[in-house]
Amino acid sequence: MIGSRRSYSSNSFLNFSAQGFIFVLALFCTPFIVRQLGNEAFGLLSLLWLFVGYFAFFDLGIGQATLKFLSESIARNDRPHAASLVRGAIRLSVMLALFACVIAVVVLLLGVESMIHISPEIRQQSTTALWLIIASLPAILLQMPLRSVALAFNRFDLVNIILGITGIIQWGGSALVLYFGGNVISVVILTSMARYAVVFAYAFVATRLLPEILSPTIPTGERIITKLMSFGGWVSISQIAGPVVALTERLFIGALLSLSWVTFYAVPNDAVIRVLIIPISLVSALFPLMSGGWSEDSRKVEVKNLYRRTLKYTYLVMLPIAIFLALFSRDILLIWLGKEFAEKSSLALTLFSVGIFVNSLAQLPSSALQALGRPDLPSKLLLVIVPLHLIFFFAMTLQYGIIGAAIAWLVRVVIEGILLLYFGHREMRAVASSNDLSFFWKGFALALAVIVGTGCGQLASFGVLARLEIFTVMVVFYGVGVWKLTLDKRDRGFLMQLRSSVFNRIARA
Repeated sequence: MIGSRRSYSSNSFLNFSAQGFIFVLALFCTPFIVRQLGNEAFGLLSLLWLFVGYFAFFDLGIGQATLKFLSESIARNDRPHAASLVRGAIRLSVMLALFACVIAVVVLLLGVESMIHISPEIRQQSTTALWLIIASLPAILLQMPLRSVALAFNRFDLVNIILGITGIIQWGGSALVLYFGGNVISVVILTSMARYAVVFAYAFVATRLLPEILSPTIPTGERIITKLMSFGGWVSISQIAGPVVALTERLFIGALLSLSWVTFYAVPNDAVIRVLIIPISLVSALFPLMSGGWSEDSRKVEVKNLYRRTLKYTYLVMLPIAIFLALFSRDILLIWLGKEFAEKSSLALTLFSVGIFVNSLAQLPSSALQALGRPDLPSKLLLVIVPLHLIFFFAMTLQYGIIGAAIAWLVRVVIEGILLLYFGHREMRAVASSNDLSFFWKGFALALAVIVGTGCGQLASFGVLARLEIFTVMVVFYGVGVWKLTLDKRDRGFLMQLRSSVFNRIARA
């Protein structure tokens, strides 16, 4: 089992396929899980899943630092140094896991569940579930450095297979457990077991790709650990801020309103955030390339051009998706989750749709700044924005409920996104680039036509099917305009290569 020469387009497609599969699976399983558990119990489960998913970011940036420096070592074919990096990262992760477990136990003993309104019927379940989540912490933190080995060797296929299986267990397995009479505890047990299975899978892959990890003669110097911690320290601020903000927002809603309102906020918010599979698929494939390429002066122009093109593709693809979610928010929730969600969450979904467009663009400069060796910039920005946002979020939720919460979320992501795009431009402006930035206004003009066309159908009180037909026609017009007016020869070549990758994989399947 060796590294692969899979292209950027192929890796992006693999990332998107796995994330898209999980998104569709979650889309179909969520209504059933909500019905089986009820709004309050599902609100509790959404908070617990936040803990599980976001604990991965409490590795103090060690996983991202490992991937950056490991990619550079693999590019130099310095396998002993690569193995030393991984061994150092594992040591750090074990220590962090033990420390995190102690902190989590202390917080639980202090009665964190009393901070939100939990009915007596599920209070005991919430306490037991939190203990189970703590037990999964070591697995969550250990998987990060082990996963970096496969990514550095360009084995995105293996990473996405493991990711897809994890998604099946979490969503399909949860639905199956509830179908046979399980409860929140059963789902959390399944989630914890899946995390340990993932660690063993990544460990197997890592030792096959880089067997030097197991060699007792490979040292783990203090210099390597210091290097990982120095870079990871800044990354950790960005990684921790997102989960902490999301969790705090939902705790505010639970404390000020109720767990049921957490569900009405969390379900559309989580659904919209899953649309980030598109930019994240590109960013995941881009990060190792930028990490290795920016260290060589001869490749800096190539790196900047690739970044600009990725930004262009994200902008042009996410525009119609955000418009669709905003214009059809009520219809989506009515069909997907029923009348109550449509009445209580549709405006919030519209606001989330606008914000997710800006947030999708922000994924690129945030990751690029880390690859360029400036992880401090996104972190310093968050240190300023997050405290102000939480104060604003609390006040808006208290005054206007989940609509106020959604407005506060939108304001934060827009401000953060604009500033990150500026920082990314500033760090690369010394490198000459011939990329045309006119796609910004051309794409917006074409998208405006989609909004006007579909909006006229809504004003005329057309049914949902008629409006979907209008939207489809306008998106085809948008696509033709994008192909003719905004894409150059290299862009078309990239898309044709991506299409070939898709068809080849379908044929082999």
